[in-house]
Amino acid sequence: LQARDIAPTGIVQFDNAMPLAAGFKDTDRLSLRPGDLVTVNRGEGMRTGLVTKDPPMLAIPAYSLHRISVHSPDRVDERYLWWYLNRPIVRKRMAAMNPGKTIPVLTRKTFAEFEIELPPIEKQRKIGECALLLMEERRLIDRLSELRQQALEHLLTK
Repeated sequence: LQARDIAPTGIVQFDNAMPLAAGFKDTDRLSLRPGDLVTVNRGEGMRTGLVTKDPPMLAIPAYSLHRISVHSPDRVDERYLWWYLNRPIVRKRMAAMNPGKTIPVLTRKTFAEFEIELPPIEKQRKIGECALLLMEERRLIDRLSELRQQALEHLLTK
C-alpha cells in the first residue's frame, strides 16, 4: 500500500494498490485490517488514511507510511484518531517536528512521542462518526458534481 492509495476523502482505497512480490515474512503481523490507520511520513501533507473494510488482498504499508493499530478500543476510537491526525493544525505540528529539513520527515520514534488529545471515549466516538459522515457527504457531493457534468456534456453533444 502506498500514499497514493489514500483517497482525498482520507479512506484507504485498494482498487489500484500494487500487488506484493512473494517472500514477505510475518505477513499476519504486517497486513492491514479494518480500523488500522496509515500516515504518510514525509512531505508537507502527512495525511492519515483509515482502513474501513477488509483489503481484497494482502496489504502491507510501504516504507513511506506509518501503520497505526488501536489496541485499546475502550480508550481510543480509530475514527477519532483518523480525524484528529488529519486536522490541518495537527498535520503542521507533525511536519514541524523535524526542523531544518527541506522535506519534513516523521520518524517512528518522533511519531511515538507525538502527543494526542484524547477526550472521553464517548466523545471520541461521536467525533469519529461525524467525521466519517462528513467525508462520505463530501464524496457524494463530488460524485454528484461529476454526474451533472457528464449529463451536461451528454446534452451538449446530442
